[in-house]
Amino acid sequence: MGFKSIGILAVSALSIVMTSCGGSSGGGDVEINFENSDLVDKYWFANDFVSDNYSQDDDLIVYWFERNGDLIKQEYGGREEKQVGTWSLDEKKLVIKDNTFGNGEAIDWFLQKGTNAQNLVLSADNRRKLICTTNIPVVNDITADAFVVNSLNTSGDVSRYLQCRVTGKSIEKAKLLLTSGQKLDLTKVVEGTESVFMLDEDGINSLKSETFPENDDAKFYLKLDNGLEIKLTDVNDDKTIGSLKNEQNYNQGTHLVKWTALDESDIYYTVEILDLNGKILFRSRSLSAQANADMEIQIDKNVDSEFESLDELKIDSQYKVRINGVKYEEGINPSTSKHEDYNIQAKTVYSYSIIWS
Repeated sequence: MGFKSIGILAVSALSIVMTSCGGSSGGGDVEINFENSDLVDKYWFANDFVSDNYSQDDDLIVYWFERNGDLIKQEYGGREEKQVGTWSLDEKKLVIKDNTFGNGEAIDWFLQKGTNAQNLVLSADNRRKLICTTNIPVVNDITADAFVVNSLNTSGDVSRYLQCRVTGKSIEKAKLLLTSGQKLDLTKVVEGTESVFMLDEDGINSLKSETFPENDDAKFYLKLDNGLEIKLTDVNDDKTIGSLKNEQNYNQGTHLVKWTALDESDIYYTVEILDLNGKILFRSRSLSAQANADMEIQIDKNVDSEFESLDELKIDSQYKVRINGVKYEEGINPSTSKHEDYNIQAKTVYSYSIIWS
């Protein structure tokens, strides 16, 4: 199903806790009036956050129950929705089979007192209590994505590292969590008109290694400005990308940028100009290319761009040109997608200095 604009519940009442509940039969003789129509065609949110440890299985859960019994799950790396299993509702029992959870076995959740069309109060045989809600007051824009980067400089040196993009107006703090146990703070930067949490230079340097865990899913710890803590996962599809060539004809004058496309045709390219502090002053729109094609773009106010602040560039001052080649997740076309920046699988960049004239 297509992505619907959704948010993350931002109230502390949303939680999963380990507790002793009523009997596994669903709470004795308590009468619960809850039908399929109360469950379907809406998002249900549950936050079982316990700690910021990678190994702790406590991600934010967002389900959509289809009328035909399909179970849809929201993935925040790219705001994608995927069918992950099935569900069924029988009197006081909601059976959820989520193939991405544990071994994919079906779990019987028994409806408890307090269940209605806006809140689900559930307990399982192992005495877990799960509280879900459809109430979404404010936060509707959180996204988290991680991807591999191959970076080439004018000396021909290639560095390979992990980078990420996390956005959301209510985010106060963000960390990247890795299987190694590393917890890397993300730094808030401004890209054009958007604030993004990313790894800074120190964080990148700590991951510049041929053995960093690029094949593992990345997890993110987020603390929101209302105190709520959540954990998200970006599923890695194990994509790789080559490196752009280090050619002397890249720099053919300040306003003309040339490069050779990679030896594959599913890569999209953008060109950026940055000041020495890393502020992006120009970014072109994505360009598709055939494998090994000769590419060029003239940088001026007439070129099609995502944003430009060329008036801020000073004559005879030094800036950096950055060419980006991006491999997106399957099915993502940057010319039609609203969330292409958060569906990146791998990226290659080439940077060089210029004197603006």
